[in-house]
Amino acid sequence: MRKLKFFPYAFREYLVLVVVISLSVGMLNLNSNSQIRWLQSCVLSIFGTFQQVVCWFSEYSDLKKENEQLRQENIRLAYEN
Repeated sequence: MRKLKFFPYAFREYLVLVVVISLSVGMLNLNSNSQIRWLQSCVLSIFGTFQQVVCWFSEYSDLKKENEQLRQENIRLAYEN
């Protein structure tokens, strides 16, 4: 409980950074300038690419688990015959 109490103080720089970035993003979303819209589209493209890479790794991990489960089931079914 004590660690939880001092958590904001230990990471206050990071918390301030998150708050400032959140405020900046919020203010950018309220702006309808064409340059801001261009910046938003670029940022979304970058994050979209990053998300695809991350999703590919998670799908790969899930497929490995499913493959192992199917392999175990095949072994079990082979013993039943």
